Order: sequence, then structure tokens, then C-alpha cells
Amino acid sequence: MSEADSPLVDDALYKSALEVVGDGILMVDPRGAIRWANQSAAVIFGAGKTGLTGRTLDEVMPPEHAANHQKYLRDFPNSPVPKIIGKSRYIDGRTLQGKPLDLHINVTCMDNGAEPLFLAIVRDVSMEREFQRSLQHRSTYDFITQLMNREGFAQAAGQRLAQAQADGDAMWLGILNISGIGKINHWIGYEAGDLALHEVGFRMKAIYGEQAIIGRVDGNEFAILLPAERAPRSPDDLAASAKALGYEIDVGGRSIDVSFSCGGAFSQDGAADESFNDFFARARTALREARMSSADHAAVFYDGDLDRRERIARTLENELVHALARDEFFIEVQPKVAMNREVSGYEALLRWRTTEGELVPPGVFIPIAEANGTIRTIGLWVFQEVCKLAATKEFQARGLRISVNLSPRQMESGTLPDMLAKICLDSGADPGQIELEVTESWAVKDFSRGSGMLERLKAKGFGISLDDFGTGYSSLGALVRLPVDIIKIDRTLLPLDVADNVDAQKLLGATIDLCRAMGREVLVEGVETEEQFRVLAESGCDLAQGYLFGKPRPYEAVPGAAEAQEKPSTLVSQAS
Repeated sequence: MSEADSPLVDDALYKSALEVVGDGILMVDPRGAIRWANQSAAVIFGAGKTGLTGRTLDEVMPPEHAANHQKYLRDFPNSPVPKIIGKSRYIDGRTLQGKPLDLHINVTCMDNGAEPLFLAIVRDVSMEREFQRSLQHRSTYDFITQLMNREGFAQAAGQRLAQAQADGDAMWLGILNISGIGKINHWIGYEAGDLALHEVGFRMKAIYGEQAIIGRVDGNEFAILLPAERAPRSPDDLAASAKALGYEIDVGGRSIDVSFSCGGAFSQDGAADESFNDFFARARTALREARMSSADHAAVFYDGDLDRRERIARTLENELVHALARDEFFIEVQPKVAMNREVSGYEALLRWRTTEGELVPPGVFIPIAEANGTIRTIGLWVFQEVCKLAATKEFQARGLRISVNLSPRQMESGTLPDMLAKICLDSGADPGQIELEVTESWAVKDFSRGSGMLERLKAKGFGISLDDFGTGYSSLGALVRLPVDIIKIDRTLLPLDVADNVDAQKLLGATIDLCRAMGREVLVEGVETEEQFRVLAESGCDLAQGYLFGKPRPYEAVPGAAEAQEKPSTLVSQAS
């Protein structure tokens, strides 16, 4: 059929067809006046039955865009290359009532003789765009804290760092790791843990201000990017702000304190064109160093020497993972003596000699094992070895006790009492021969949980010893209620010159009297001289431990006599 033979369709039918189209259609003249619009367009822009015909584009555009759009329409006849004709794009719009709209638009120019007309096909995509923004927000923000997540923080902080480098400005990046959230989740509930995280995020925004870019970049880790002039000037400043972040957080009606390990780095300490990932890695290196500390709010700033120490630590960490399988660990014991110089027992001490024959100090490898969690496995091995020794006929015949240290990481396990009891039973050892040593700071940090764990261990028949007394922060009320049998007074309360130091004698004597008044047996560590031992005997001490009675050595090398007779000719100031 030829075009001439086609049936005629009048304008009314064309307009009727355009009226039922789902997309909005507008015809606009070069002055921005809407010459015609279908009903879908009227619905989109909230025109109702009155329609849009006779109105102007200014009424359905944000005011900030109207002027530019009017200029484009005026200049269109003289434009060599139209910028928008025939191109789909997203623009901002608004209803006649002022409600913002997200619009998808495609504009075509129609030749209408004297002047052109613009035909715009418009679709309201506000719901789609809102959904996309919601997905974007979810992909870059943390639901619990409403802070940026790792991806969002990396994007925002990376852009800010690049801008600062271009402007010659210095930046500071801090990473804060919260300890204790796992305990809150376990003992109070996950909702309480989430509340604590949310509160920390809220406080971070309040403390560090609007210039800070803050994100929750891991389960218990937050990161902060600040201009250097607004950053904490020292690790002590950072630790102080961290203490404020974790002070008296209300979770489910309970007020708790949480502690932080903090690492920080300044951009000027790196390369001029350092990437954000490298900058972040330097701050994380400082954080790892801080986590080696036992302090509640430990903070470390990155410096050049930290990389060297980090490489050494990584090497040791890698070796530590395999040390148990390579049989590189061994146990030494140090005697504990009564005031009549009779040996009442021993303390088991872990040692590590590498395959190359190097003896790694416990003060070096134990913090690494604590940080990476291998202390749990190593600690169980130590306990097994102690039980094997305690089960020997020779050891039982002497009626001795042996103590072993439990690390805070081991004490996190709710199954620990049952595990230790089974190991002891399988070895044939008597639990009454074995004392479990815990530090004063751990025992009272979370008193309810700490005392509960000690009660369960004591119920298995083990003795409990409180180590490092005098270096912690326990209240007397808490100390009285702890189910401990022996209190070990730290060597810091027994200076070498104690025999000539009246004040030191008074403090030591008062501490011993306090412990005995609570019905606890008292042991003092770090005894190196006869004068120190004499002062202890006069002060009413029960037990003593130190180089005066013997250095740590394998049990096989310990004299079998019940009297501690070894007196080294050279006294050293640092005990095991």
C-alpha cells in the first residue's frame, strides 16, 4: 500500500494516543513556555486537571538550574552543535508544589516553521534513583554505627588525602581497636555490643568534629582521618581521647568501660605521593605495636624505626606458629621457698629456643603470642607439661605444688575449666598440686566475669594465685571477694635497699599484713639478697621466690633435696 493510499489520521487522534502514553510529553517553545503537555506529564509535575499548558519550564525546574536552561534555549538557534538534542540524561526537577524529582529526559527539536519547538519525553525515576542511592549508602555505610564502612572510608579518605597532597597539606590517620566487645556480646548479648559500637561512633563524631572523616573499618576497628593541625599531637593525647570514648558506656542499663588500642600516622612521614593504602598500612603497623601493650588505652604513633621492629615481629610471629610443632618450647622451673628455706613448690616458666639455637626472651614472644592468639594453644601445651611433671612419682613424693600462668586470652574461653580438668585427669596429676596464676589487673577488670571464672577453676580442685599484686588497680572490696589462695606481691615493693629503706619496709609490711588479714597466703617475688629475705621473714611473709634460691632451670637439673641451698655468687637485678 502506498503512502497516498494510507488512511488519514487527524490531529485529535494523534493527541488522544499521546495522552495515554505512560511517559510525560511536553512541547516547549524557545522562551520556555509549555505549549502542550499530556496527562502523564501533568501527573508527574503535580498539575492535576488544570494541566501544564501555559506554564513555563521555570516552574518545574529547581531555581538554581532555571537560568542556565533559559540561556540554552535562547542560544540554541546559533549553537553549532546541540548539547542535549537526541541525548538521554538524568536531570533534577520539581513538582508545582516544590517537591524534588529525579527525571530521565530525552529532547528532540521539531521544525515548526517560524521557530523551533522542543519535544521532551520525561519519566519520573525518583523511586529508582532513591533505591540506587539506598543501595549505594548500604554498600558504603555501616548499619550499626551509621558511619562509613571500610569501602566508604577508603573512598572518602583517599580523595581527601589526594586533595591534601595537591595542596601541600599534612593529614593524620588513626585506627582505634576496641577490646571487650566480644565479652559484651557473650555475657550481655549482641544487641548490647551493637549499642556500645553505636555509642562509640557517636562519641567519635562529637570529639573529633566535622572535619574528621570517620569509619568503622572492621568489626571492632574505627578509623579517623584529620588535618594534621587538628590531630592528637602525641600518643598520650590519643590515649586520653580514647579513654573518653570508652568511658561509662550505657548498654542495656549497665554502665561499662571499654578500652582501646590506638595506632596513628602522619602523612608527612611517608612519601610525597604515598597512596592511601600505604598510609593506612603505616597506621595499622602502629596499631599492631600498640596491641602488644597490656595498658588499657595503649597508643603508638608510626615512626621510621617501627618498620624494622615490625619486620622482626613478623619473622618471630611466623616462626612462633611453627615452634610448637618443631618442639622448640621447653619448661623451666624456679623454686618457691618458705621462711625456713624449705622448697614448697615451683613456678613453671615457658622458654623458646629456635632451631638455630637462639633463646628468645619471654618478654618478646609472649606479647606476640597474645596478640595473634597462639597463646591459647601454647598455654594448653604448657599446662600439659606441668601436669606430666606433677604426676611423676618423684614430684608427688616430695609433696610439692607447681604453679602455671594463665594468659588473659586463655581466660576468654568459657570451656577452660573443663579442658584443664580433663588434661589434669588424663595425666594422673592431682589438681590440688597445681596453682593457676592470673594477674591482678585481669581479675578485677571485669570483676563479675573474672571472679566467676576463678570460682569455676577452684571448683575443679586447682589452687588460685593472684600475680603481680601491687601493680594493678584493684579495690580492696573486690580483692576480698576474689576466690584466691595465694597473693604474689610484685618485686617492685621489694627494692634491693629495703633493709635500709624504712619507708619501703613500712609499705611492704602493711601490704603483707593486709593480705594475711584477708586469710591469704603471701609470696613475695624478686628476692635476690639475704637482707631482702631477712626483712621478709621479719614482716611475716609466708613464701619467697627469686634468684637467691635458684635461677629458672629444667626440673631435671634441680637438686632433689628439700632445702633450697643455691646462692649464686653474682646477683642480677632482673628475675625471670
